[in-house]
Amino acid sequence: PLFFIFPLSILLAFTLPTIYRSSATILIEQQEIPEELVRSTVTGYAEVRLQEISRRVLTRGNLTIIADKLGLLNEFASPADDIAVEEFLTEMKRNIGMAMASAKISNVGRGKSGTATIAFNLNYDNEIPEIAQQVVTELVTLYLEENVKIRTQRAEVTTEFLAVEAETLNK
Repeated sequence: PLFFIFPLSILLAFTLPTIYRSSATILIEQQEIPEELVRSTVTGYAEVRLQEISRRVLTRGNLTIIADKLGLLNEFASPADDIAVEEFLTEMKRNIGMAMASAKISNVGRGKSGTATIAFNLNYDNEIPEIAQQVVTELVTLYLEENVKIRTQRAEVTTEFLAVEAETLNK
């Protein structure tokens, strides 16, 4: 087995293409204002919110914008060739990965403990390291912008509700 496996592994090492992975870890922070004073406008579990953001970020339109910005479509497909563009975007989406980082937590004041998502790792695989790094940078920017957009929308709804309630109390 040694004489068979060793040459085979050497052959595979030299014939398989080199794939580079660029990754970024994004920390999920809790609200800094105590919940006794103001309830958070972000509700739900981090995993659910991340899935919502992922659905909004990893659209065909956003991936096309990233590919156009980095000049990737010019190298791999003609913009007029819809089938080639679709294949490229499908491959691009397949090379994007996301993994949750969890930690055991305990809330001494409430006597509860459990596991919470504290961060997530976003990565992209490509044969060219610079492209992998640039795509991850663009994806991180999109994730952060989408998070701000969602939080702003929810805060506006909460503000409108509180304004209506204050008006009702004043009357």
